[in-house]
Amino acid sequence: MIEFIIFMCVLVLVMVVSRIYRKKEYEKTNSHYDERQLLIRSKASQISCYTVILINIFYALFFYGITKDFVSPQIIILTSAFIGIGIDVVYCIVKDAYIMVGQNVKKWITVMIIVISVNIASACMNYKQGIQQDGYITGFYANLSIVILFSVILISLIVKIQIDKKGDEYEES
Repeated sequence: MIEFIIFMCVLVLVMVVSRIYRKKEYEKTNSHYDERQLLIRSKASQISCYTVILINIFYALFFYGITKDFVSPQIIILTSAFIGIGIDVVYCIVKDAYIMVGQNVKKWITVMIIVISVNIASACMNYKQGIQQDGYITGFYANLSIVILFSVILISLIVKIQIDKKGDEYEES
């Protein structure tokens, strides 16, 4: 119990310090989304929402009865949510609306690499659990899903950066 209290205190302290740091950084760089980015982000949210709804309707109508004995509905729900998040973020990346104006993309890449690394380590520790136990998803499946989602986002961001660099080189010549 004492470990949990210490963990929670450290977590709250980290959140407070990061909030103060982000506020100071925001004031320094004046990072913000411009109007075009906000419109693109709202369109991405619409597309991802409709995609998740369609996936769940399609599953409920055609596959639930067939797969309910060996595939937990939680897997479908979590997977459709991750697909929706992935569509939202990748759409924003492709349309240049993911990173705020004035924000450093290297920090986002670093955060994604950390999230991927931590979840890979956790998945490796929990791999014996399998994807589901007693009809419920396991930590292994959640970690694996997060690794896949963040890897897709990271790859999309790196590809977009490379495409933009090639475009800048082409315009200069």
